Amino acid sequence: MNTSLGSEVNKLQKQLEQVRSQQGDGGQLTSLQEELEKLREELHEVTAQKKKLEEEYSTEKLQLQQVIAQKMAPVCGNEADCRCDRSVQVW
Repeated sequence: MNTSLGSEVNKLQKQLEQVRSQQGDGGQLTSLQEELEKLREELHEVTAQKKKLEEEYSTEKLQLQQVIAQKMAPVCGNEADCRCDRSVQVW
């Protein structure tokens, strides 16, 4: 009788350990899900930042091209009389 009782206790202890380890995995899963959500938010922020920087770069490039074109206009004057090397682009 004691032997069967001891076996039953051991069996129940093993089941309890399994349940506890599964609950531990559930906590790890929750932690991983939270980490994934944080990474998604960070990716969204970085993507928005990248887009903003690309827009700023594009705007600044256009402004510089306009400044250069204005500076070159007095040099070139009339297209027919232009002797500058237009094959060299500064942008």
